[in-house]
Amino acid sequence: MLDNPTKTRLCPFSNTFFEAKRQNQIYRSKFDRISANNERNNSLRRKLNSVNKELLKSYKVADDLLGDKIEVIVNKHFMRGRGFSFQMFTNVVNQDDEIVYGLYDITFKKINDDEYLIRRKK
Repeated sequence: MLDNPTKTRLCPFSNTFFEAKRQNQIYRSKFDRISANNERNNSLRRKLNSVNKELLKSYKVADDLLGDKIEVIVNKHFMRGRGFSFQMFTNVVNQDDEIVYGLYDITFKKINDDEYLIRRKK
């Protein structure tokens, strides 16, 4: 099996030697390839879980506050009380020389010390 080093490969998932059937074959089997990809993606999901949970919670609060409206002005203490986090956002936009924070398709902009304008992108 180890006589032909060009065909004999080490599978990075199962850590076993195998005879490659194709020149570009990396994994021993499709099961090993799928398992390696699942393991890598699950690890990434676990790392991002706390951040995504916080973003989703804030999005739900903003979405509830908007309801059917396109924009609404809300007190920041009320938003915090509902569970909105001002530390987590998905994007930042410079709009008319003002910084506007985005949470997926919803933006929030500070109007004064106590109020924010929440707007859904069209």
